[in-house]
Amino acid sequence: MNFLASDALRGRGSGTHDELVAATYIAAQLQQYGVQPAGDDGTYIQKAEFVQEHLKAPPTLTFQLTGEGKTSQAIVWTHGQEMLVRFLARTEFRGPLKRVDIDDVLGGKAEIQPGAVVLISGKHADQAREAAAALFDAGAVAVLMSAPPNVRKNWEERGEKLPAPPRRMAADTHPAMLGNFGDLILLSEKALTQLRDIPDGTQVALQSEMAPNEKAYTWNAVGKIAGRDPELRASVVLLSAHLDHLGIGTPVHGDEIYNGADDDASGTPPCSSWRGPSRSGHGRAEPWSLPCLAARRRADSAPPGFASIRRCR
Repeated sequence: MNFLASDALRGRGSGTHDELVAATYIAAQLQQYGVQPAGDDGTYIQKAEFVQEHLKAPPTLTFQLTGEGKTSQAIVWTHGQEMLVRFLARTEFRGPLKRVDIDDVLGGKAEIQPGAVVLISGKHADQAREAAAALFDAGAVAVLMSAPPNVRKNWEERGEKLPAPPRRMAADTHPAMLGNFGDLILLSEKALTQLRDIPDGTQVALQSEMAPNEKAYTWNAVGKIAGRDPELRASVVLLSAHLDHLGIGTPVHGDEIYNGADDDASGTPPCSSWRGPSRSGHGRAEPWSLPCLAARRRADSAPPGFASIRRCR
């Protein structure tokens, strides 16, 4: 753990050379403990290619207003002006507007149509993130909420940075997500004022202009321990940890390296040194897979190493 969390590995950022060094070190530990390799080409390292999409311009959110006997009108917001796209799960979406109270969401009383764009409000603003997670689980495609005070203080600075779309594995056509996520959009006071006159059911659409994709790589360290019970050979016991972390970021007390001792450098030694429970001293009954996975510290990317479970049986 001391080496993995040291400054020498510069925070083991996902998809960086530092992550590869961490995976190579863990692979050496697996070999030292006599664990069989389960990576690519008879090695402990599993390399996966992913695609990072990039925005070319700030995304826009359009409210299409319609009324009986009236000409359709549109209200358009732009990232960095009326809104900030805090988390971009989808670069495009369309759905009906729905207002809910935070207390109703957390109390399980809010009824959400799958694909809805939900505006949350209420007295307990400190629980807005928890409510947003519940709404995503319920099928909301996006959640709109008032920007907290700390965000409003440096609104312009945050708005200059374009949101990062989710990464996806090169073999996939859709972003690989951890759990159910939608777009999380923070609103300015101006935007909240405009929303007062926009009725529920109004169609809301997010649009993004995309730049060329960028390809990169991430690395897992994977080992296996063969089982002795023929009836259990078709199953596998998975013991995993993630070897990467946040890498280099905004300095905290002058230190820009996010070392990640407990997230998850401390979890990899038990995984890499594990030999599994033994029955009567004659080895394991079930096969064991010991992947130390990468790309876990990016919430927009699922661990590609789980594909290796089939190969470990």
